[in-house]
Amino acid sequence: MNLEEGEELVFQGSCLYHKGLLAHMMTFILTSQKLWFGPSRFLDRFVGVKEITIDLATIDNIQIMGIDKFVSIQTAEKQYRFSQEDSVQLHSYLKTVIQPEQGKREKRLTQDKCLVHRGVLAHPVEVILTTEQLIFYGKRFLDRLAGLRDTSVSARELLSVEVKGIDRIVHLQAKDKSYRFSGSGALRLVPMFERIIRYYQDSEDAEAPKKIRPVLAQGAIQFFIIGSLGVNGEFVLNRDELKLTSYKSVLTMLFGEINLTIPLKEGVSFLEGSTKQKLGIKYKDQTIWMGGNKVTVIHFFLRQLNSYSETIK
Repeated sequence: MNLEEGEELVFQGSCLYHKGLLAHMMTFILTSQKLWFGPSRFLDRFVGVKEITIDLATIDNIQIMGIDKFVSIQTAEKQYRFSQEDSVQLHSYLKTVIQPEQGKREKRLTQDKCLVHRGVLAHPVEVILTTEQLIFYGKRFLDRLAGLRDTSVSARELLSVEVKGIDRIVHLQAKDKSYRFSGSGALRLVPMFERIIRYYQDSEDAEAPKKIRPVLAQGAIQFFIIGSLGVNGEFVLNRDELKLTSYKSVLTMLFGEINLTIPLKEGVSFLEGSTKQKLGIKYKDQTIWMGGNKVTVIHFFLRQLNSYSETIK
């Protein structure tokens, strides 16, 4: 099953998948047509947990059950149960996709993790930007106890974005309030903030925001320079290209930085020995090994977009 041109990414995250008495940590990706789950941990794959793909057209019922807020997805053939992490948000987005409001067409543009600042406090949050709204929410109980609430701001009310100070704090100004974000995830969000603000402020085309090319996935990643020695970096992936960038370190000073943009229409090759936790790709004369939690997501999208060739030695 491939990611078709008309198929849109809606939401991605992680949750626990309950199978019998066991619970397995899974990465999930929700599109406008299907819901995919893949095991995040080596141990789960070792005990035989497989990828799951659910066609949204086969879902009969979705609901939240019990005080533990288990998300139940019922198809004609099977019931799936999920909990914790992003499972409640998954339930909300599934309801939106399967039972959309009349006339509502909202496209997800990008998503990342960062810190949001409230006074002297900083809370880790998941940030989602769509053509209609900016959403961010925390996952930790202590953050909610400290007063952090799920927040939604109309994209039309976003006025400006600016990176300030040596700490590179992202200042996002909305109509009635300003927001401060920090971290590498916040900096990765800036280009899309600028794009949606520019479209709403300058374009007379009401459909212009929906023409923005969305980011399929982005986040932190590790590049292996020599053997298991690695450096931190990041990636940004859309339907057209995969951008890979390493952060400066002693190893990059010695062996060179990674700053590569791969046009997906030219294709990449998976290297022999690639797994869902350590992915090796070859593009032209460059070979790159990557690791980290997001490797599963990169692997999924490269397969779905048919932008890879067979595994090579």
